Amino acid sequence: MKKMKSGADTEKHFPQWLGEKGTYVYVLVMLVFFALFYTNKMFNVVDDKRRFFQYATIVYACMLLPAAVQDLYGLMKKPSSRKMPGADTVCMLLLLGGVLLSTLLSADGRRIFWEMPTARSISGLCFIGCILVCYGVRRFGVFDGPVLWGWIAGSAGIYLFGILCSCGINFMHIQDGVEAKFYFLSPLGGCNINATYVCLMLPFLMVMFLVCEGLFSQIICGLYLYMGFLFTLFIKTESSAVSMIFGLLLLGYFALEKREWFARYIRAVGIYLGAKITIYILLRLFADHLYAFDGIDLILLDGGVILGEAAVWLLAAGLQYRKRDIFRGAVFRMRKYLPGAAAALACVFVISLVTVNLMGNVIPENSPWRHLLITDATFSSRGLIWKKTGELLWEEPLVNKLFGNGLGSLYDCMYFGEDGQALLDYMGGRAFYDPHNEYLQCLVDMGLLGFAGYIGLLVTTLVRALRRWKENDWQMAVALTVSVYMVQALVNAYSIMHMPLLFIFLGFANGFMLREKASP
Repeated sequence: MKKMKSGADTEKHFPQWLGEKGTYVYVLVMLVFFALFYTNKMFNVVDDKRRFFQYATIVYACMLLPAAVQDLYGLMKKPSSRKMPGADTVCMLLLLGGVLLSTLLSADGRRIFWEMPTARSISGLCFIGCILVCYGVRRFGVFDGPVLWGWIAGSAGIYLFGILCSCGINFMHIQDGVEAKFYFLSPLGGCNINATYVCLMLPFLMVMFLVCEGLFSQIICGLYLYMGFLFTLFIKTESSAVSMIFGLLLLGYFALEKREWFARYIRAVGIYLGAKITIYILLRLFADHLYAFDGIDLILLDGGVILGEAAVWLLAAGLQYRKRDIFRGAVFRMRKYLPGAAAALACVFVISLVTVNLMGNVIPENSPWRHLLITDATFSSRGLIWKKTGELLWEEPLVNKLFGNGLGSLYDCMYFGEDGQALLDYMGGRAFYDPHNEYLQCLVDMGLLGFAGYIGLLVTTLVRALRRWKENDWQMAVALTVSVYMVQALVNAYSIMHMPLLFIFLGFANGFMLREKASP
């Protein structure tokens, strides 16, 4: 019979208990309800998300306070118990310093600390809340079955909104009064935010599909992937389409490790093809109801492309199943060369990209190298804002290079000064609220200090996961999620709509998922 704990022991462990239970409830609430919450259709989604996050996080902070006080008392009582902080903790502290210093040095510090200029931004208070959440989840978070099912339920709800609204069905009347219905597709608002969200939520379940046990779990994960792939294409952003293709390729690299994983990987690719075929059929049967596709998505949904992909998939599947793993075995023997080859190709691409853009118009018009030239129209006019942002970052004072200009500095082009009107004229009156690039956005907002913290947190998490994924399935999911997220970050921005969920994930990645060795 277990010995009952004394009142002193219970009191001593109460802060720990409160931190664990508070974190568990907070994570479930955020994963299930945060993204889906809205009060007045599409008109107040930004304020709804901000209020939801602020109120929930204030309650959560109060639940963490006893544990924080206990930790501080323990450090003061036993200085010898102090440990060197991990790389992720150092990055969080640098990021916290970047947020605070950029706010203090900003000409509009009070406003940017309490408010958000646009949907594609985040206030200083909310950013600090994200860092607090990351720390709390890192220490007390437990990623178990209910949390995973909450992840599935919350994100599947967003996918359902996006799929139905893209098919011309005004689900729950959320698009009432909205002019650009093709753009505002879910309680997250615009397509770009939805693209960032799916690139954060879907890759994790792609790995779960490979490693989960039990037929029921496999079926649920398979249905989730089908919805996720449909959503990825239906939101019609090139960033989500390209990022998900990259994610499937990287997932294949991991899946080569085991025969069972590779068999499920072939099914995952089949589900992706099934989603494309579904949209292709819908476009033929109900073209008047679906919003038009363009760019990369239009190419991906071309009948010839789908037919070619299906032929390759059938060949790979046939070789794998008929020839008793001969296909995976052949590719597996070459896998050790793939990272080096990928790194070499990436270096060549980056060097070529920089060289071509430095040479500019010197390159002949008929040269194939001109495809690498970043023009004003590149990526839906992102090229213009990237070039302007780069020029101004180079020219601004040293103190702004180091500590930034404050969160939301690009609001209404105020960061561009006299160039702001030229940008507005070029864009037909539409203001750029951010550089449409998280890395440039971070440099503008928080300077090199905040950049080192924010990007450092992502990179250190990714590097650790890539080192440990063979011994820990959770870290394989971490590596895929962070990789896909960082790819889409090249053309999207961070905002209140998804940042809390990103920092919850980073807390798990550097906490429970790092310590736990068992399979998901």
